[in-house]
Amino acid sequence: AMVESCQALRVPGPVTALVLPMAVSLFRFTGPAANLAVVIYSASLFGVHLSLAQIVAGALLAPLMSLAAVGLPGQVSFFTSIVPICVVMGVPLGALPLLLAVETIPDIFRTIGNVTGDVAVTAVLARNA
Repeated sequence: AMVESCQALRVPGPVTALVLPMAVSLFRFTGPAANLAVVIYSASLFGVHLSLAQIVAGALLAPLMSLAAVGLPGQVSFFTSIVPICVVMGVPLGALPLLLAVETIPDIFRTIGNVTGDVAVTAVLARNA
């Protein structure tokens, strides 16, 4: 579907063949914000009041964890992506198993965002090449 979208946007085949796979493997646009949102939500559930320093630390770590995550459904990398952010921000881990149960729904929307971003990056680079 992503390749067909690039064809519909008149992105040259060689650009699609090079840029699109790199974009898919490198850019997970929605991951950092979603992971940080899960941690902030978990903090709220436990009544943990986050300081600005804790939020900044989590915001700096979230993109790194997104880059380190494998390109599989969110349920596979849920704990490995979110636990380090929780630890850095001092947020209890107790709610994560419950949140994993509903991870499929937000993962669908993150995938839509990532696919849209990957095709957009490919199209922009094709126009500027």
